[in-house]
Amino acid sequence: MNYAFINDKYDFFNLLGVPAQKMNYLLYNREQMGPENMYTTFSIPKKNGGERIINAPYRELKDIQKKKKL
Repeated sequence: MNYAFINDKYDFFNLLGVPAQKMNYLLYNREQMGPENMYTTFSIPKKNGGERIINAPYRELKDIQKKKKL
């Protein structure tokens, strides 16, 4: 697929179908506070013992990540 029509971040936001205000908040406000504000970390037990560490995005980021497969 050719993405030549994407000239700036607003074209990209439009492709994703996400309002610019929401994307700017996620990109600049939350990210400045650190990645711990974008993901939650927890562990789950493995079958063979030990633990698996999971870093799962918070809902608003997860929704955007699922928007489209580029």
